Amino acid sequence: MYGLLFLLLGAIGLNAGWIASMSYAIGAHTRFDACMADAGTLWPAPDLAGTEATRRELGACLRPITQPWALIMLAGALTAFALTALLAVAGAARMRRLLRAAGRASGPAADAATARFADLCWEQGASGTRRPQIHILRPGARFTQPFTTAGAGRPVVVIPAAVACAGPDVLDAVVRHELAHVRSRDVWLAAGAWWSGWTGVLLPAVCAAPLLDPRRATAPGYGAGLLVAAVLGGLLLALRAHMLRLRELVADQAAAVPPAQPGAFAQLLRAGQRPAGRLRSLLAVHPDTATRIRALSTGTAGTDGGFLPSAVTALVSIIAVQPVYQVFLHWVGWAGPSSRPLFAVAGGLVAVLLIPVWARRYAADPRAPWWPPVLGVALGGAAGFFLPGPGLPVSPGGRALSMNWITGPLLVLALGGTAVLLVALAYGVQPDRRGQLLAATVAGMGVAAVTMPAAVQVVIEWSSGMLPPTFLRLAMFYGAALWDAEPAVAFVAVAALAVVAARSAPHPRPAPRPVFSLLVAVVVTAAAAGVLITLVRQSPDGDPVADLPLLWHRWWVSALAGVVALTVLLTRAPAGRTTTLRLAGAMTAAAAVTLAAAVAQFAARTVATGWDDDYQPWLLGQYVTVPLRLLLLMSAVVAPVALLAARPVRRRPGRWSTPLAAAVTGLVCAAVMFGAGEILTGGVADARSLAAKAQPAPSTTASTAPPTPTALSGVLTPAQARHAVDAAGAVLPGWTTNPSLTGGGDDKSACAAALVTPPTAEPDVEAARGFSATPESQPPTGAHIVVTVESYRQTPRPEAVFAPLRQEIDACGSYTEPNPESSDGRSHMRLSVREPGSTGYPAFAYGLVRTDKGARGLSAVTTVHAVIVVVGHQVVSVGTILPFIGEPPERRLAALDATAARVLAEVIHNLGG
Repeated sequence: MYGLLFLLLGAIGLNAGWIASMSYAIGAHTRFDACMADAGTLWPAPDLAGTEATRRELGACLRPITQPWALIMLAGALTAFALTALLAVAGAARMRRLLRAAGRASGPAADAATARFADLCWEQGASGTRRPQIHILRPGARFTQPFTTAGAGRPVVVIPAAVACAGPDVLDAVVRHELAHVRSRDVWLAAGAWWSGWTGVLLPAVCAAPLLDPRRATAPGYGAGLLVAAVLGGLLLALRAHMLRLRELVADQAAAVPPAQPGAFAQLLRAGQRPAGRLRSLLAVHPDTATRIRALSTGTAGTDGGFLPSAVTALVSIIAVQPVYQVFLHWVGWAGPSSRPLFAVAGGLVAVLLIPVWARRYAADPRAPWWPPVLGVALGGAAGFFLPGPGLPVSPGGRALSMNWITGPLLVLALGGTAVLLVALAYGVQPDRRGQLLAATVAGMGVAAVTMPAAVQVVIEWSSGMLPPTFLRLAMFYGAALWDAEPAVAFVAVAALAVVAARSAPHPRPAPRPVFSLLVAVVVTAAAAGVLITLVRQSPDGDPVADLPLLWHRWWVSALAGVVALTVLLTRAPAGRTTTLRLAGAMTAAAAVTLAAAVAQFAARTVATGWDDDYQPWLLGQYVTVPLRLLLLMSAVVAPVALLAARPVRRRPGRWSTPLAAAVTGLVCAAVMFGAGEILTGGVADARSLAAKAQPAPSTTASTAPPTPTALSGVLTPAQARHAVDAAGAVLPGWTTNPSLTGGGDDKSACAAALVTPPTAEPDVEAARGFSATPESQPPTGAHIVVTVESYRQTPRPEAVFAPLRQEIDACGSYTEPNPESSDGRSHMRLSVREPGSTGYPAFAYGLVRTDKGARGLSAVTTVHAVIVVVGHQVVSVGTILPFIGEPPERRLAALDATAARVLAEVIHNLGG
């Protein structure tokens, strides 16, 4: 808990440094925006999914600006820690001066109390160099309550004269309570925690100083940073108070342990009872009397791991680790890896902090409900993800929630599944068995570090519009590429689960024959189904792209075999086993089934195709790591349902369990291998899309091949027109079709509508197709291309087609239109004639630049380049659209124009085809 508190304190310091860098380095914002604009993105959500060269260019541009920001943020964190330490040392020195001024009591009662204190120190193991000092105050001193304070060398236990003279029972209880603080060796940590509350108030107050200067108060990110400072400060005060109250309750238990008299200590507590309001109770560092007496009577002090502590721990864990990642991003110039490891660390931190607390909770009260900590982790973790963290005015979760409301409930459910697994691991652990507790904690860390980032990844991809199986491929199959250590973490989690199962197993252990035969049957069925159905479904011509989904399906088959084993073992576990043993044993067996099925399928493939030193080792790693990772992710969904819905039976799996499990495995594997679940597992279309993205970019030079005779001599059929526009996709690998781009033409401006132009004949046949660039297609990300083919029975005259466009450009070269989203309420348009390039046919080209002014002097500039070509009876137009923040770089426009030239050549070549 101290670690969590000081991590939050560091986050407050990092946020203060961020506010300082934003408020007092205003000149750097313009240079920062210029770098972002040149990369075609907008802070605080840069699109860094482009080519590696683009990322390097952005990093080189931003590092001179952002590295000082990183240093300022680190200075803020160091200031927070240094200020807290300084306050703790100064507070201890001040307390020593006050004690010297108060004086010491003397006389027989004080001597007897001192002697009894020495006896209790020896009894509690606090003798020798570990023995604290005692200071018995004189009557009438300002301090009326006993306490322990940090001394120059050893702690000092302060006893008021009234307590020293109250009798041996009261004195013993008080001394035992204070010695419990000394024995925990956290006196200085507790002092730092107490003074951290002042730091948590002072730093946010300092962050409000720029409000005195309007120019600095309007700096980008300042308002969000100030809000974050206030939230973090409030969290720090609440967490500090909860931790110090918990510390007192634990010390109360030592005061009530025989031969001490619990009744005497409770009577002393009642004598000092003072009523407190709700806010004071929330921020109080000492628990109220009723709570202390209730904890003494139930013996559950220090075991509270219910809703509120779990929610706060999950919330703080996610929020506090985010600024560390922001410092790293500033140092590398916003060109670093994904944030996936960030949420893995947060998940591991939640497990480390909560599993020991939950173990004590359920050891003290096995009937304590499971749902409060699960709900707390789910809601607290989701809140931490959706709230803006220090260093960012808008969180990734906030953007996801604004795009799609379903991401909120989706993340709560995903985190709730992970929390159920963690609670189940802690439920049967004995806190005094350190090896068992350590193994359960490590297993929980591994499970949370794999499942929590995947849940966050799915939410982000879902909100960005990606649909299955695309986001599943990113979140599951290729998750290891985003975080290199993830496979190792998965294996560590499985190994720790095996240790937990071994340490929790009853003695003597029963013969595992029925379970073993069931697992073997599931492995054999899954491996055989994967191999046999692959032989049936593989393409006759050996097309590697068409056979790629079969590889994905075999991975899913291996993982689903483990899911079947997990479900059977959880729902048919013998009665009398703890939840920890049931879950750890079932997940260990499921992992063994998955790995065995995967290795068996790999071995069969190797026997059939032979061994390749360059390829097979990598493929073996994929066969092992991907199914294991899929199993852990699906366990977060399946295991909670199995644990909550099933009741343990009084016997092991019966004789029908093995054939039933084999039959279910066979049906599931056959369904997957025959493509019944391709929406989740991927199919041939996804494989071809990946293959297209992996192809090298086409040549930037375009040569117009001659069209078919039909294009020159007559009108096209609708099918021929659609074929021509669809042919553009052949030179746009990785681009996606976008129907919204062809939903209708733009309305004419007021200027163009007033022109008198000759009527234009309607085409007899028309087809259009829109394409949008994806992050994998370069150049450039964010661009659009619209292709239109119009076919006429009467041959159109080029001059009749181009004249209205020339007239509009001459008369309306620059004009504005209303736009309420622009800062000045207008959109500014510029039209110009451009060179169409060499097409071999009559052609006309023009450009349109639309500028919408925004905040902070930034403008959204949309550049449109269009080329219109008359080819016999057909009119072909290709238009490019490039939205950009600021003026787009010429290199991006040139690259997009080259792509449009290739599209035009391909469409003309396919006219009439």
